[in-house]
Order: sequence, then C-alpha cells, then structure tokens
Amino acid sequence: AEDYYQKALSIRKWYLDGKHPDLAKSYSNLARLYFLTGNTKIAEGHIRQAMIINESYYGNNHPSSARIL
Repeated sequence: AEDYYQKALSIRKWYLDGKHPDLAKSYSNLARLYFLTGNTKIAEGHIRQAMIINESYYGNNHPSSARIL
C-alpha cells in the first residue's frame, strides 16, 4: 500500500498546487498507514503537512481542517 500512496502523492505534487486539499489527503493517507504500522515519527510529519495545507486552503475553523486528524 505504501508504494501506491507514495505514487499518488508524487502525482498530486506534480499536477496540483502545493496548497490543494487533494494533496493534503495523500499526506493524510500516508500518515494513517505509517501510524498503523508503528512508524509514528514519519506519520507525524505527514499529518502536520496535511494540516498545514488544509488550514491554508480552508482556514483554521473549517471542518475539513479538523477532519484531517
């Protein structure tokens, strides 16, 4: 699964603006995978990136910004 999530992230980085919420979804998917496999440090970095993207796109008070957690 990791290979596919990484590939999706690479494709989205290539085609989308760096602040697009679909890019945040890719980071979130990878974070969930890493968390479930015990790689919490890597997961934390990915979830932080997803949060930064969503907050810049939607704002701090939007449900999508909180949903990423």
